[in-house]
Amino acid sequence: MNYDIILDDQKYNLDVNKIENIISFLIKEFNINEEASFSISFVSKNQIHYLNKNYRNIDRSTDILTFCQNEEENMNNFTLVLGDIVICLEELVENCIYFKESNDRELLRLLIHGFLHLLGNDHSSNDVKVEPMLIEQEKILLKMEKEIEPEKRSKLFI
Repeated sequence: MNYDIILDDQKYNLDVNKIENIISFLIKEFNINEEASFSISFVSKNQIHYLNKNYRNIDRSTDILTFCQNEEENMNNFTLVLGDIVICLEELVENCIYFKESNDRELLRLLIHGFLHLLGNDHSSNDVKVEPMLIEQEKILLKMEKEIEPEKRSKLFI
């Protein structure tokens, strides 16, 4: 498995080892091909605003963007490129305040959300009660909370 974690937001620090534990859980949960590659970037509000405006024509920041590629790169190595997950931690923190959610739990949710998009899932609203993708997201979050020890999935922000 080939993936990159890019910490481009100097405002927040993350425990990369714990993030890698979460990624390992998600790779197994989604049965992702060992030859697959992807990246997860943590960026500033300005960076995600720029990406959202230029790639989706939406002139505002957001908490997560996923750029799904699902194409083969480097035909000699047959590496499946899933794409890129881009997360804005500042937006995440603002959402946590608004929705009264912990930063750690919301980061878990966004990572699950990004993987679901990388694997071709989509949603037309953000209603977790009716959107199949978001219902699946919440099921995986609960499963993650049962199967990963609390100390390995908490204190992700350092």
